[in-house]
Amino acid sequence: KPHLESTSFPFEQMFLGTKPDEYPRYSGYWVGYNLVVQYLHDQYPSISDIVALDSSNFIEQYNNQFKSDSQRLG
Repeated sequence: KPHLESTSFPFEQMFLGTKPDEYPRYSGYWVGYNLVVQYLHDQYPSISDIVALDSSNFIEQYNNQFKSDSQRLG
């Protein structure tokens, strides 16, 4: 989560796994994929709608889901 809204992050480490002791290989792709899947599941947008979305929409959805899950789990 510390890099979720950052525009400066260790791309090679997070996406390519150049430092596997810090980030598993392709972890950045995995996180992004799951953000989009959750958004699709919750919002039901069309493909043409989703390609025009700003990344902040996915982050907002994640934050809302995280808050909801935290409150539910107590």
